Amino acid sequence: MSSRLHHADTVAWRRHVGANIRRMRRAQGLTQAALAQRAGLSTGYVSLIEQGRANPRLKTVSALADALEASPMMLLLEQTATKHELRMRP
Repeated sequence: MSSRLHHADTVAWRRHVGANIRRMRRAQGLTQAALAQRAGLSTGYVSLIEQGRANPRLKTVSALADALEASPMMLLLEQTATKHELRMRP
């Protein structure tokens, strides 16, 4: 049972990180191909990460964060605000 719980946590984490990357990429008007090129990754791998189907290494998360002009923590936090959303806050 413990391994099933661990697997569920890992899947949830991958989906969460992927959703943050997708949200930030779209907020900047980037395609997956453009983000992949900036980060030195393949478009297919970026797609898998955004779908939560790949488990990126910290080095990959860092490269994606650099490409998005964000800190890696912004991709890892539960609620990530886009630059646009941050500007709209009072």
